[in-house]
Amino acid sequence: MSKIKQSDLRIKLGLGESKRVSEVNGLTLIITGNQKGTSFKFQHRCTLNGKRIEKILKTKDLDEARQIAAERMAKVNNGNHPDEVPSHGLVFGAVADEWFKQQKLAPRTARHQRCYLARLKDIFGDSIVSEIREDQVHSAIVSLQNKFGTWSAKQTLSTMARILRYAKIVYKAKIPDARDLQTLFNGGSHKHRPSLTEGDLDNNILQIFLSIKGSSSKSKDKHIVLTYLAFLMLLRLNEINEIKVSNINFVDKVLFIEKTKTLPDGFKVPITPELERILRYLMKKSNNQYLLSSSVSESGKMALSYVSWTLTKLNIGQTFHGIRSIGRMWMHQNGIPFEVAESCLTHVVGSAVTRAYLRTDYVEERRQAMEKWHNYLHNLLKDIVVLE
Repeated sequence: MSKIKQSDLRIKLGLGESKRVSEVNGLTLIITGNQKGTSFKFQHRCTLNGKRIEKILKTKDLDEARQIAAERMAKVNNGNHPDEVPSHGLVFGAVADEWFKQQKLAPRTARHQRCYLARLKDIFGDSIVSEIREDQVHSAIVSLQNKFGTWSAKQTLSTMARILRYAKIVYKAKIPDARDLQTLFNGGSHKHRPSLTEGDLDNNILQIFLSIKGSSSKSKDKHIVLTYLAFLMLLRLNEINEIKVSNINFVDKVLFIEKTKTLPDGFKVPITPELERILRYLMKKSNNQYLLSSSVSESGKMALSYVSWTLTKLNIGQTFHGIRSIGRMWMHQNGIPFEVAESCLTHVVGSAVTRAYLRTDYVEERRQAMEKWHNYLHNLLKDIVVLE
């Protein structure tokens, strides 16, 4: 005998209470009490290829809900996705919900992803994945860019691409390549901001640190140290974020970066006296395997992107990545050989043939160059970068 009865649809509940009544075929009635009275909805659950799939049914009719549940289970029993439309394919909204449930995201990241997901479902929710055209995605992303800005549109497109890849890998669905649409956000050839290439470098660097020190941020002291570390190392933001305490060798005076954007086999950073001073300070603060650790992040790593965002928010014409440009300009002005300066920034120099014959990472030459750079920074910023 069925567990769900017509009387259940009329049940009265107290404020905030809920009741679930389930029956065969994975059909569940969810009854919720709220300020406006009692509301109910039907939910269907099933499992395919070890993945749990849930869907709220768009019906308030009990018989129709049972029919939908039976049809979905019939597809599952035949090895097909329950939301696959015969002769058409998989529904985007169902795949998007399923993809999100598979992700293990930090609370803050999950909130952002829900926002991007809601926008995509508003546009493509009932569309068949294999029938989504590239021009439709293009039009939708441009619309989102005009409404919410470039950054939000770019992140929404990234989420779209990941959902489509999920559909392709798990269900062999034919999909458009949304990654090609990242060219929407590619500008023309980029010229460095005037503050990077014009004026006095001393003043430009001081302006960055004085702006952070004068900000209203409660974490400004931490931001000063992290920005100083970025100046010392001249690495990319994500490369600094991945530094592990175990890869710091104070005996040989070398810090090993396991992977960089251009060097997948790793990169050795010479440890100068000034860099060692900062590393030892940060190691005392670390509470896990990462140099820049966090007790609230699921990954255990600090979100350096927040420091980058804070620097951009100061509106002084500088970005976190621009720090590398400042360091490169200083080396050019102070006679550091081209190959050594480029190597300090992990830039690949020369053709594949040239690199095959010139098998050196310039580690000793870089050590001398970095010592000069670090001494310069220390003398310039010793009254601002004060360790606790």
